[in-house]
Amino acid sequence: MTPAYLAEVSERDATGTVAAIYAEIRQVLDVPVVNLIYRHLAADERRLEATWAAVRPALAHPATRGLAASLARTAEEVRPHVESIDREAALLGGIAATDMQRARATFTVYERANALNLLAARALAHGAPGVEAERHVASARPVPDAEILPMADLGGLDEHTHGRLVALSRAVTAPGDDVLIPSLYRHLASVPLLFQLIAEATEAALARKALAAAGAAVRRQAQELALRLPLRVEPTTDVSVRAVVERFEPAIASMLVAGRVLDAVLAPASR
Repeated sequence: MTPAYLAEVSERDATGTVAAIYAEIRQVLDVPVVNLIYRHLAADERRLEATWAAVRPALAHPATRGLAASLARTAEEVRPHVESIDREAALLGGIAATDMQRARATFTVYERANALNLLAARALAHGAPGVEAERHVASARPVPDAEILPMADLGGLDEHTHGRLVALSRAVTAPGDDVLIPSLYRHLASVPLLFQLIAEATEAALARKALAAAGAAVRRQAQELALRLPLRVEPTTDVSVRAVVERFEPAIASMLVAGRVLDAVLAPASR
């Protein structure tokens, strides 16, 4: 039986206010994609509008980039160890070098967005007092859409790839009536051969137990860093938004770790 997926408004289907907010999200986060947490919130336009208005000022502040970068470094420090794949064997097996390059660019995009969004989620759940900071951090180079992998259409995947995608996703998220498929995994699934190779190389590292332990460490630091956000964020009083935040927060933390694991697998082996 095909699982029910989390409700969302895709970037392709966004119109009006939702499309305008999506454009702002891409601009503020310096990424060419809109993360699933916002696409899910957009199932109710007013919910997305209110939530984005609450976190946008803090996310747009230059000092927040330094906090996000610190969070990403923690994810790298606590991630499970994996070995790099044999790139020559991958090329001989039919995987294009450009796809591996685009995969790593995709990891960069999601690391940037996930670190910022995890801080936003913590602030929405618990509030942030706001501590104006003088230190400004230069923005990282935006990654054009053409440099990352496309996002796979869930309905167009072959059975084997679809099964692996769902299994990886269930290791990241809490059980529910619908399946939360992390966008990063959907991008990888657009290249089935590469996705299969990476999934096999990271089977233990991306299992629920390994990710949960590392993700918990990232969440603990996110809790501390959210208190240092430069601008005040009020905790949400919307029951629906709180439910979304509580479901996504651990998943985003785990995906920060997963992104570092995936990048390590594709990184050239040190000699």
